Amino acid sequence: MRVLLFVAALLMAASPAAAQRGGQVLERAAAVVNDEAISLTDLQSREKLILLSSGLPDTPETRERIRPQVIRGLVDEALQRQEARRANLLVSNEDVQRGVASIAGQNRMSVDQLRRMLDQNGIPLPTMENQVRANIAWLRLIQRRFGAASQVGEEDVDAALRQLEENVGKPEYLVAEIYLSVDRPEQEGEVRALAERLYEQMRQGGASFPQVARQFSQSAGAATGGDLGWIQQGQLAQELDEVLATIQPGQVSRPTRSAGGWHILFLRDRRIAGYGQPAGTEYAWRQVIIPAPRQLGAFELLDLAQKETDLIGRINGCESVDAAVRAAGATAEAVQTAMEGQVPAALTRLLVALRPGRATMAERSARGSLIVVLCERREIAATKPTREQIEQTLVNERIELAARRLLRDLRRAAFVDIRI
Repeated sequence: MRVLLFVAALLMAASPAAAQRGGQVLERAAAVVNDEAISLTDLQSREKLILLSSGLPDTPETRERIRPQVIRGLVDEALQRQEARRANLLVSNEDVQRGVASIAGQNRMSVDQLRRMLDQNGIPLPTMENQVRANIAWLRLIQRRFGAASQVGEEDVDAALRQLEENVGKPEYLVAEIYLSVDRPEQEGEVRALAERLYEQMRQGGASFPQVARQFSQSAGAATGGDLGWIQQGQLAQELDEVLATIQPGQVSRPTRSAGGWHILFLRDRRIAGYGQPAGTEYAWRQVIIPAPRQLGAFELLDLAQKETDLIGRINGCESVDAAVRAAGATAEAVQTAMEGQVPAALTRLLVALRPGRATMAERSARGSLIVVLCERREIAATKPTREQIEQTLVNERIELAARRLLRDLRRAAFVDIRI
């Protein structure tokens, strides 16, 4: 069966356009990975998804720039799925739906709203589901294969604690990262060009760092927007350490080459290491939606504007939101809480300017009129990590290193034929 699938994949790839056989259309393949073909439709749909979710402009130039990395991501996902199947590791449809629901929640949407947004932008839902399925399978495979071997001893924890004590009084950096690996010399040009393109788009405000990291970064922190947490001086490679010393909080670094690939760093905050100092700002907020169709006449616009004014006037703290939305026929989401840096940049700008208990002016969107209410803003003090927390950090670092090596080995051993 494997040989037959492999031959079918080659037949798909060999045709310059969609071929027909036995009354069925065999679509042209953009790439072949062992016995699995990645169709041109798969590629185009994934490009749309990445551009939509990262905030990058959907232009022919941008698509051309990101295409090599998008193909590489699809190839990696195929390798991850194949390795998971060899390990008899299956991902249920329920697991995938929970993953999709998590993505919707991260974007402050319901699953139905996410589905409609994808449909409006011509993105089939399976495009996202396939990405979620591959991610879940890979994480489970890595945990099964390397979890036990990545355990650390008491001496490792002791050494990490000593390092923490030695760093008291030295600079610490709250960092997020986009990492693009270079596995072969011929990839150098395309990976560097993509890194420069992503940097320029973020610098110009056309894309947010967390969204770009989720779609492009190849580090373990990609799922959380590239977040690395607080990094001590000397913890990263020397070239990255030097970059952090030259940028200010809120700035994104130019792409920097390390031994493994290209890095873009986002310095969220800087502090002097010690305990009891502020670790960052935590925000709690609610979102209110006044439903409205996209196309409104003059009188309907006036009516909506009056509803917005009345609703905002009724809000005096998050405890008043529910009564205010009932009076306006609106809906309100539950309180959401996140640390600064994990909140989307556009939302952060709104929250920073608000006093607790106050609401923003309404913003019109496809969902209707959006109003954000700041419930609370508070500084979270840094505390000395426990031995259990340090142990988990060390385990995660070892697992990520093992996962990178495994994926690199799978790439080198695979038959990969890029056809576009």
